[in-house]
Amino acid sequence: MLLSLNDLPEPIDPATVKRCYEKKLRSERLLFLSICPESDRILLEKNNLSMSLQDFDRILFLLEALELSNYSNHLQMQHADLLDQLATGIEQDVADPQHNVQQDLDRADKWKIDFCNELPNETMKAYIRQLFYIN
Repeated sequence: MLLSLNDLPEPIDPATVKRCYEKKLRSERLLFLSICPESDRILLEKNNLSMSLQDFDRILFLLEALELSNYSNHLQMQHADLLDQLATGIEQDVADPQHNVQQDLDRADKWKIDFCNELPNETMKAYIRQLFYIN
């Protein structure tokens, strides 16, 4: 079946797309800031350019685990230097036959458990533990 020009969707206004993205980004940022530990909130709210590579890696991991990808992408663009360092480290790990992947998995599990333990109440802890698949 052939489509006519009348069957095509309306063009999407770039300004509308930008507003939707910014709204989603703002929502994800506020959600994360409302549940993350105070130390992370300080790093993120002050737009701290001296964030450590380990903090950057951990925060990105948590954002992705929480499916807050717009905020994660925003931080990656904001801290391109740390993203480059992280990518270099990953490339080195992949090239190293002695690299201990289990150690990486254990570190990620610790980040999730620590994050849950910092949540302000038991209800939030229970929900995030389910999201993170933590017993």
